[in-house]
Amino acid sequence: MATSSSTNEVIQDEITVNQAAEDLEATGDGRMDLKLYRYVTTGKVDQKSDFRAIITVPFCNLFSVFRQRVEVMIYQKILGFYEWLLHMYTTYCYSGFGIPSEVELLLQINGDKVSPGRNTVLHLAASVGNTHLVTQILDRFPSLVTENNCRGDSPLHVAAHGGHLSTVRCLVEKFKKLIGEKNAEGNTALHIALENHHKKVAKFLVEQDGLISHSQNNSKKIPLCMAAEAGNLDLVQVMVVMTPADRTSVWKESSGCSILRAAIVGRNNDILKTLLIKIDPTLIHVSKDGEEEGVPPLALAAYISNFDAVRCLLDKYSNDAYRQDTNGFFPIFIASRNGNIKIVQEFLNHCPDLKELHDKQGRNILHVAAAYGQAKLVEYILGTTKLEMLLNERDNFGNTPLHIAVQNWHPRIVKILTRDKRVHQKILNNKEMTAFDIAEKSEVHKDMLFRWKLTFMALRLANAPRSEIQRVAKESGANDYGEKTKNNPDYLLFSRENMNTLLIVSTLVAAITFAAGFTVPGGYKNSGTDEGMATLRNTALFQIFLICNTISMYSSITVAIALIWAQAGDLKMICVAVRTILPMLGLALIMMSVAFLAGVDLVANNLTCGYVVVALGAFFIVQVVVFILPLTIPLSSKNFITHFILRGNLRLLMMVTRYEVESG
Repeated sequence: MATSSSTNEVIQDEITVNQAAEDLEATGDGRMDLKLYRYVTTGKVDQKSDFRAIITVPFCNLFSVFRQRVEVMIYQKILGFYEWLLHMYTTYCYSGFGIPSEVELLLQINGDKVSPGRNTVLHLAASVGNTHLVTQILDRFPSLVTENNCRGDSPLHVAAHGGHLSTVRCLVEKFKKLIGEKNAEGNTALHIALENHHKKVAKFLVEQDGLISHSQNNSKKIPLCMAAEAGNLDLVQVMVVMTPADRTSVWKESSGCSILRAAIVGRNNDILKTLLIKIDPTLIHVSKDGEEEGVPPLALAAYISNFDAVRCLLDKYSNDAYRQDTNGFFPIFIASRNGNIKIVQEFLNHCPDLKELHDKQGRNILHVAAAYGQAKLVEYILGTTKLEMLLNERDNFGNTPLHIAVQNWHPRIVKILTRDKRVHQKILNNKEMTAFDIAEKSEVHKDMLFRWKLTFMALRLANAPRSEIQRVAKESGANDYGEKTKNNPDYLLFSRENMNTLLIVSTLVAAITFAAGFTVPGGYKNSGTDEGMATLRNTALFQIFLICNTISMYSSITVAIALIWAQAGDLKMICVAVRTILPMLGLALIMMSVAFLAGVDLVANNLTCGYVVVALGAFFIVQVVVFILPLTIPLSSKNFITHFILRGNLRLLMMVTRYEVESG
């Protein structure tokens, strides 16, 4: 009876297998059975008994509510702990038990089938870190280990992506050749592990094959570079030690340069020192065609302001400080462009003769600092006696640092340079122009108008001279209105759009002051011999109100008339407008502000808040005066008091516009 029963079971199993095979063949799509897919990825044959599926939905709903009440960091930690629990359940709770008979049958007839992403059962088991199932699949279907999914990933790739060290170890121990296999993007399993920050997996792979640390993917990324850029000192040290001693070529040319650059970007000085033992920068800068291979390491360190890397490279290879990049810039020039005083000092301490270097345009480090508005570095150079030779040096176009600062409209740099008596303001460039000539004659983009105004003020207040040719032309009365173009600062300042805006402002001021003249503070008397007269006419504040209001009204009317004439677009008329309209409009606004304060003080004289109102009004009137003074006072004035006021005004304007604190 027992034998008969046993025989019947075998026959029944064969019938079941054959029936399943016929059903799968009938579909004709070669897809993996869903029950097998569910078992490999979750550990359960059906969804009803799947612990993961049962608890995931309610827990996700709970987390979505909880996330609104806690910080994102706390939420991520809780979610990570939850995922770890699920992984432990998947890996250990069912891995120790045998595979169900139903799955055994499915695996037997379905083992070579793939999911829509062309993942085999081995891919799926490796992706969830089920080492027990991976071992059994390898024993039954060893050929699956070489199969790749639609992205070219091998089972080792997907195991490394999930950070499953035991699964990775199992696959490598049985098929070590998988370590060097690349996917469609050229990534090895080590690339994948590093991209996903799985340090233990990466360390294991390196220990198995040290040369893989130098494998390059399609994006030319090297695992050693990735580890160095991430600042992973332990892993870098393992990679250096495990690199075969007979493969010295991996440290040279473009590969070595890339590794050094990655260490510099990673900002880990210990990693850089570790790599410098193996890499000789003198062997990696020049490629086979004689051109620079990317950005030299020292130049990169200066560019990202990595002081420790600069010091480390200069200590070992100071000759690199004399290497130019593709733009003709030396590393110290890059530091000057960034305004990094500490790095510039380090360069000069190691190589004092770097101050004599020039770029392709013949500029020194002071030229560069002036061109990029690095005010603090300019002050440092001016305060360093050993760098005095740079102050008046001319580039290939004859421009001194002062010329360069004016050309780039850096008012603070101009103010710093013109304040130093060692800076010669009369030097002419190759076009026989002084710095003041450049400010006066250069065409200005409309976005730079205010910077041009401040720069011109700084030169005027420093009594910057014109060239002899321009001075004679000025004294002889020769005008250059015909030479002015539409990019001239005066023309841009009074473009049709700007003139229309000023016309609206002046008209509004005239209307307001006109109305205020007939609605005086305190009103009018309604009876007696003084009927119709202002009630407060005998007070001093009323008289101040009346005078200021009158000046404001007629000034604004004058401005409106002048602007109507300027609408013709005549260049000479526009230049005249610059000298008359803005001062008149400024006067109108100041007088209107004073008239308002006087009127408010009249009606609030006996109130508790009267003093507060007067104090606030006085404060804001001072602000108005400060901002309007540069428009009303002629910059050509030689008066000491006028210069004193304008200097303070210039400094305040630069502070407000942030030009006083330019980078550097």
